[in-house]
Amino acid sequence: MCIWLDECPVQEYEQDLYAMLLFLKERIAYQQADHKGECPVPTDTKTGLIPGHTAYAVTKWRYRTTTALVGVCVVSLCLMRAGVPQSWFTDTLVAVMAVYCFTLIVLVWWADARSSAEKRAGYTTIRLGDKQLLQRDPYMGRTIRLAGGEYLSRKEFGDIVAATKAEASRKSVLSR
Repeated sequence: MCIWLDECPVQEYEQDLYAMLLFLKERIAYQQADHKGECPVPTDTKTGLIPGHTAYAVTKWRYRTTTALVGVCVVSLCLMRAGVPQSWFTDTLVAVMAVYCFTLIVLVWWADARSSAEKRAGYTTIRLGDKQLLQRDPYMGRTIRLAGGEYLSRKEFGDIVAATKAEASRKSVLSR
């Protein structure tokens, strides 16, 4: 009888099941370590980034949603000050504001969760993130600032992000 999955002999037809069991074993160990606060975050071997969207991407969506919400609020306030009576249009604006508010709440939570996961992995993708962490570009995962180094200027960071985004999109097109 096998105590650990790693010690079990595997027949060829059982490899898929074996791989799934190894994955589940890893996930259980990961969750147990996470509850203790000592969880090493698994990273992608190609980029060094944790799987999923980066904190940079989610934060960028959060800023865009906030801008759109402020725009809708300004339009609503202007219509209210102008004395426009309630109609289907104003009702639609209120519904749009509600959707934006809900989306913004989710994005604030998600950005914080991604930022915390990156911090546990030992890096940040946010321009003004934790200075004591490595800073990686949000698309290719390359180190762009060493831990403790000075923050990159907005222009430097923007140039790096634009270049790596273009490179990442070229690679994704070529891999199809």
